[in-house]
Amino acid sequence: MARMTRSLPCALNDCELADRRDKVVNLLSQIDALEEQKREVSSGLATEIKTAKATLKGTAKEIRERSTMRDVECKEHKDDVRFCVDWIRQDTLEVVESRAMTEDEIARAKQGKLKLEGPKLVAPPTVPATGDVPPEAVTDEKKAKKAKGAAADA
Repeated sequence: MARMTRSLPCALNDCELADRRDKVVNLLSQIDALEEQKREVSSGLATEIKTAKATLKGTAKEIRERSTMRDVECKEHKDDVRFCVDWIRQDTLEVVESRAMTEDEIARAKQGKLKLEGPKLVAPPTVPATGDVPPEAVTDEKKAKKAKGAAADA
């Protein structure tokens, strides 16, 4: 007589039924935990992907424009003649920003000019009397006559 084993339906007893219920509850909890981990990992990966794409775009832009942004030391220069304030790059000496001076800055600039220049002494203009010729004019006339005579001789 030959023997074989087959898988056939069998009724579960109460103990087996309770075990199956516990297994289902545990599996449902495990699936919820795994799905939460999946969301966290997916979210983290999405953030990493977004960061990588932003870096890629920035690097491609630098290549296209052949330049990048860096911190460069700049120095303020107050132009008391034009009454403006310029910011100058110290590596290339280019003006990177310029603005008009404020009223206070203009007042300080004018005050500084007065202190540096000091009082100006101006001689009163001399008006020659009728027939009087200033000494400079005499000198200039003599030079002019000499120049005319030298040109005529040549």
